[in-house]
Amino acid sequence: MKPFWTSFYSYKGGVGRSLALANTAALLVKRGRRVVLIDFDLEVPGLDSFEEFKSVAGKLGVVEYVSEFKETKRAPDITRFVHPCELPGPLRGQLWIMPAGKKDANYNACRAKLSWADLYENHHGEQFVENWKAALDNHYHPDHVFVDSRTGLTDVGGICTLHLPDLVVMLFGLNEQNVKGVAAVAKTIRESEIARVPQIHYVASPLPNMPRVKGGPLDARLAEASAELGTKIESSLRYQPFAALSERLFVLDPLLDDNVLIQNYRDLLKRLIEYNRNGLDFLIRQTKTAIAEGDIPDRLTTILQEEYPDRPEALMARASLRQAAGDFPGATALARQTLQLDPSFSEA
Repeated sequence: MKPFWTSFYSYKGGVGRSLALANTAALLVKRGRRVVLIDFDLEVPGLDSFEEFKSVAGKLGVVEYVSEFKETKRAPDITRFVHPCELPGPLRGQLWIMPAGKKDANYNACRAKLSWADLYENHHGEQFVENWKAALDNHYHPDHVFVDSRTGLTDVGGICTLHLPDLVVMLFGLNEQNVKGVAAVAKTIRESEIARVPQIHYVASPLPNMPRVKGGPLDARLAEASAELGTKIESSLRYQPFAALSERLFVLDPLLDDNVLIQNYRDLLKRLIEYNRNGLDFLIRQTKTAIAEGDIPDRLTTILQEEYPDRPEALMARASLRQAAGDFPGATALARQTLQLDPSFSEA
């Protein structure tokens, strides 16, 4: 199964874009998913500022990868630019990060020389990007690739919102500049002539800590923003003072488990899963729904077996389907296979 690419974009900074990307990625890793993060905010890179991502600081990344391609006319070995990242705690998934780059003097010189318009016009940029995506898929087999995009209206922003993603998560504050900015970018995406136009999901952030009563100022502003964007705003992130003080994976802190922002991140991830109809999480959700409703289509078992033959979660979903159908020996055999692959899988 091909990875699902999601770009996190904001017209202005200060709305918690990188925090949302990193924390939803950590939730996926907790679930046992394979995730690659790409820091495409090349002028103000920030992923290596996270306490848990310090291991990738000072390592090769996007700028060096693209620069080497332009110099040699050949796609470099992707493994030199993508780095494994060990997160704290016993997490079942895997995480890799492709940072913006080393952030040394050579980095700044290379970044200044990069012309994305020239890359596309004179250096087969579209084929290069497709090869980049294929290389990540072939080497790391991720379920998700999250791209941290640069803010504003830029060539880099265009790549991150048009050419890379299946989905663009647009984070914005509720002031006029933010709302009109993301509305303009969304219009550009929708009217693009590319073959596959990305889906868009809006996130109001940070939402001020004031009551959302009908007719109140917060409710009124959300309604105005919805009207400007032409759709309902289905996700929001509440302002929390601690999130303004450090870059951290708050979702991994058990002391914050009941915090409203952590719940917001969980809710956001649930929304994002809905867009990836072929993804493992969506198929598992379909499995649970089918069992609850007593209507188990054969195609579910077939898809899980063909697309995810060696993933513990898929094997366990197939075991649950067998159990629901009354095939207890078959269910037990699949559960044993699951435990062989992952002895820590408590459900198996």
